[in-house]
Amino acid sequence: MACWGAGVIVLSPRGLEISQTKLPGLEVTNLVFGGADRRTLYLAADIAGAVRGSKSGQLLALNWPRPGAAL
Repeated sequence: MACWGAGVIVLSPRGLEISQTKLPGLEVTNLVFGGADRRTLYLAADIAGAVRGSKSGQLLALNWPRPGAAL
């Protein structure tokens, strides 16, 4: 789950928090898993503290330790 101010939060199927990964300097706005094994995490994020309305968006691809859920 993308969480503004908290980074990426991993939840169990029952909704319990498993882990939290903070990304200093970034505010995560959205995420999606990709790749054949669903272990590539694509993140959309804003630079923390950027002036509102500025073009501060970032798109990142990270290797993730566990696969994302298939949709």
